[in-house]
Amino acid sequence: MLSMNPVSVDRYAVPNPARHIAAHVRRPSVTHMTHSAMSLILVLSTVCHAQTTDTLTIKYSESKYDSALYKRIVRHDPKAQIYNVTDTYLSGQIALKGDYLSIDPTVKEEFWNYHQTHIKHGYFRKWYDNGQLEWEGRFDNGLIQGKVASWYRNGQLNFTGEYSHGMQHGSFTYYDENGKLHYRADFENGRTIRPTKTRYDYLTYLPKDYDTSLATTWPTIIFLHGGSSRGSDLKRVKANGIPDRIERGKELPFIVIAPQCPVDKRWETDDWFDVFFAEITARYRIDTSRIYLTGLSLGGSGTWYLAMKHPTTFAAIAPISGKTSHIQFISDNACKLAGTPIWMFHGKDDEVVDVSETYQIVKKLDQCNVSYSLSIFEGYKHWQPQWEVYGEDKIYSWFLGCKKHQPK
Repeated sequence: MLSMNPVSVDRYAVPNPARHIAAHVRRPSVTHMTHSAMSLILVLSTVCHAQTTDTLTIKYSESKYDSALYKRIVRHDPKAQIYNVTDTYLSGQIALKGDYLSIDPTVKEEFWNYHQTHIKHGYFRKWYDNGQLEWEGRFDNGLIQGKVASWYRNGQLNFTGEYSHGMQHGSFTYYDENGKLHYRADFENGRTIRPTKTRYDYLTYLPKDYDTSLATTWPTIIFLHGGSSRGSDLKRVKANGIPDRIERGKELPFIVIAPQCPVDKRWETDDWFDVFFAEITARYRIDTSRIYLTGLSLGGSGTWYLAMKHPTTFAAIAPISGKTSHIQFISDNACKLAGTPIWMFHGKDDEVVDVSETYQIVKKLDQCNVSYSLSIFEGYKHWQPQWEVYGEDKIYSWFLGCKKHQPK
């Protein structure tokens, strides 16, 4: 098993539930981060002024087991201060074409997400390896801006919509792979204006002694999966996170409930949680003073959102590698988490959801004087922290030490 090497004062020590925090780790100073970014840009500028075209082969890790190689050509326009980037598959088929204000040419980031060393600026297009256009739209200073469209591999339109400052803002229409309308929704600053009230299916794992005493109520973990597990087949939910660990034989003294988010949606899109919560609390013997929320990637974002929307529901939260800049609601409601124990995790070299997404919410929490614990994993990419966090026992021990005070 990989060793744990997060950047934290207590070296991944379990936070003290009495204080709700192990080490109040603050965001690196703006001066330090600015100097680092300027150094990177300066080096690239120097190289590109001396050599206007740079060609290299780069690797992109699509998952824990899968990766792909690309040929990258970077041309620097010193007058416009733009890096024209073209990525091709090794077959020669074009994969991506667009402009950057700054870029580390050795890093291939998740296309539509911001990355600390990459600032996209201008018109972008992305293709599948079969030559079908996958996505087109514009970026403004690193954030998606204006109308966008996306297609499936078979050429059917996936969705159309409009963004403002990296957030969904306007009408979006989604279709399935056969061209059938999936759903329409209107967004404002990343949040659905009229969310559909609906029910999500879920997996449930009961502790081995659940049926021993019918009078016992149990601490409960609600786990939110990442984007690759979306759909209508609950088996997909077992692929990562806590369900994966349980499937591999890990026993936990919790009820674990893992809902499934539909394709093309985020945990914030629909109005699903109230229906879900009423159902599980009626169906299972849940100790409502010990309900814990955690998730990874898409589920990390959902953890932030649901905790702020339902600030009196959870005894503690543990978001992993979650995006926070895609919806204004998260930035505006950090203060609602005062009194909720928080332990957040992120890989420093995350190429899918940049670590700055966690630093951004840290800044908001600091402004509200909200306590938290932050573990940053040096050298870890997107999917690696969850293997450590959910595979070890520390997070579960920390959960058990946190209990929500019930109103009298």
